[in-house]
Order: sequence, then structure tokens, then C-alpha cells
Amino acid sequence: MRGLLALVVLVLSIGVHETHSQQVDADAQPALAAPWPMYGHDARHSGRTSLVGPQTADVAWRVATGFSPYNVGVPSVPAVAADGTIYIAILGEKLLATRPDGTFKWAYQVGGSTSHLSPAIGVDGTVYIGSSNGILYAINPDGTSRWTFQTGGGLGIPTIGPDGTIYVASEDGGMYAVRPNGTLRWRFRDCSGGPDGGCFGIGDQPAAVGLDGTVYFHDSGGCIDEPPICFPSFFVAVNPGGTRRWRVWTGFIGGFGPSVHVNGTIYFASNAGWLIAFRSNGSVKWAYPAGYITAGTSIGADGTVYLPTVSGLHAVHPLGIRRWFTGTAQALRDRPAVGGDGTIYVNGDYEDVHAFNADGTLKWLYRVPGTNPAGAAIGPGGRLYLGTGATAGSFSYLYAFGTPLTGSDPR
Repeated sequence: MRGLLALVVLVLSIGVHETHSQQVDADAQPALAAPWPMYGHDARHSGRTSLVGPQTADVAWRVATGFSPYNVGVPSVPAVAADGTIYIAILGEKLLATRPDGTFKWAYQVGGSTSHLSPAIGVDGTVYIGSSNGILYAINPDGTSRWTFQTGGGLGIPTIGPDGTIYVASEDGGMYAVRPNGTLRWRFRDCSGGPDGGCFGIGDQPAAVGLDGTVYFHDSGGCIDEPPICFPSFFVAVNPGGTRRWRVWTGFIGGFGPSVHVNGTIYFASNAGWLIAFRSNGSVKWAYPAGYITAGTSIGADGTVYLPTVSGLHAVHPLGIRRWFTGTAQALRDRPAVGGDGTIYVNGDYEDVHAFNADGTLKWLYRVPGTNPAGAAIGPGGRLYLGTGATAGSFSYLYAFGTPLTGSDPR
């Protein structure tokens, strides 16, 4: 209730925010050498590609990615490189590289858990992944180490900006901007209270980067029991140079990584049950009540915002009104992937993978064994890739939907 009231206050306080000087990197241009280089497809996390995904629920191949004696329900979202290689974090603290036909390419061992952290691919093919040990790993396309960068806490999902800078949040309360050569560009740490020297922590949700290089993320607040106290949370915009542009108070709860439209509107899905549209100056454009939100948003070619919830998928008009809602038997789990033909792919909470037409009707449904399929990535040739978790005493898998081919399990 406290979080809901906070968001209501936010909506009623349109325009109330802290503003600082603006800086724009005029030379920064979007560059996507890979078909699906990172979580949410691009630095803005639009979740959309020009590639058309599978029209039917045919499985091209399935490969086992690990065995677990325990339930593992938070798999990684894949990334797809320019040569078709699929990268996904798997059990055993590894980054797996799989060829387009499903055959094993290589596996890179990291020093901490990566099971739910998605990799990102630079324009030169370098693969970046964070880990619970606080290290950002840069890995060459052949599976050898390029460099590592140490932070003070467990890392979230990396985002690669238009100029190649890697942005990643750390549990030490900092948002790090790391150059492609592995050196620190800046560290942003702007906290208003928390157990770690004034910082409660940013969490593992990825930042989104606008076309002008502005970095947007949610500085998570929350409550601790001893001593009993709650810490405020903020939605933050950081200039390309690492200084605060503005921030907006969002109560004492977290949310999901934002998406940014090409017109500058920023969409933030709050755990309080509201989809908030911010203008580029930090004022609130509108707020859409959606109930129990389960993941961040994706943006269609016409500006429609797709929002997963516990009861189904919302399609929200750019003006903040409902375009359609489609209920699902299972709670939806991760940010949707939107194909070039408008098809929306989104997974269910346990086993269902959905493909919806642009009008909200169901195109196909496929039930995968195991638990909690993750968000999907769309690759060339009408392929859709997604990973699954594992129930106790079973395997996790990487699936490829599309024209069937023969694959083999990685060893």
C-alpha cells in the first residue's frame, strides 16, 4: 500500500523532480552489428527487431545446458551474434556459446553465479557478462578472456551504449560505465540512505540508454528489519559524462529496467502496479494502472507499449490508454520480444511460451518441460531462442524455434 500511495503522489506531482545540467554526446550513434546483441535487443531496451520470428511452434532443436539437483527457475535471456552464435549464461557459472545448428562451440567459466544474467555483445563481437562476484567479464568470440573489471558487489545485466560503453549496476550501490578496453569511464553513486554507506543498492535490473547517451535506471529502495527502517528509491537519469541529470522519487519499492522510445519517452514498470511514462526532462507524462506487473516493457513499431503482468499481456497506447489486454493461464515472466511483423513473444511463469499477433490474438502456444522459460531473442532465419530453468534432478535447456534442424547437447 505504501508503494501504491507513493506512485499516486508521483502522478499528482507531475513536474516535481530534481534537475541538473544537461550534457549530450553528439557523436554517439546507435550501432548494432548483431541481430540480438543484448537484453531488450538494444540499448533503449525496445525489445523489438526488424527480423521476423517463427510463425508456428516448431522446435528446430533443443540442447541441454546443465543438470541441477535443485529447482533453478531464473534462466538467462540469450544474445545472438552477427555470425549466428547464441550466447547464454548457464548452470555451473558458465557462459555458453552455441552454433546456429545447436552444436556446442565453447563454454567460459566465470567466478560467480550468472544463471539469471544475460550477456551483451559489442560491435566487435566481444561478449560481456556480469557475475555475483562483482566482476564484469569481457570474452573474445573464440572463448578466451579479453579483460575483467572488478566492482564492489554483485553485478546486474550489462547494457552497451551507442558509443560502445558498457553500463552495469552493482550491489555496491554504483552504476558503472566501463570503456570497451576495460577501463573505468565513470561510477555514479547518488544515494539518500541505506545500509551500505548511504546506498541501499541499485539491484540487477539493466539500465537503458537513450539516443542522446542519457542513462536511465531505477535506484532501488526498500526496507530492512534491523534496525526497522525504509529507504527511498528513485528513477534516475544520468548524463553521458556521469553526472545526474534528474531523479524522481518513486516510493520505497523497486521496479523493472526501463525502455526508451525514439521520441525520448521513458517507460518504467513499477512494482507498485503502475506503468509510468516519463518525459525526457523527468516530468511524468502519464501513469497506467496495470495491477501485478511481472517484467519490463517492450515497444512496438507503432509506439504501442507491451507490458507483462500476472494475469496477461497489456498493450498500452502511447497516450497511456489501454489498446488491448489478453489474459493468460499463467503469469507472464519476462520482457517480450517483438518481431518485424509485429508478433509478440513472451513466456509464461512456468512452461508456456506465447506468440501473440499484433492485435492481441494468440498465434501459437508451446509448453516446454522444466520450469520458468526466460525471455526470448530473435535471430536470423525466423529463429526464436530461449532458455529454461530446471526442476530438481533435471536438465535446463536452450530452445530454438523455427525450421527444424538437428542439434546435439553440449558436453
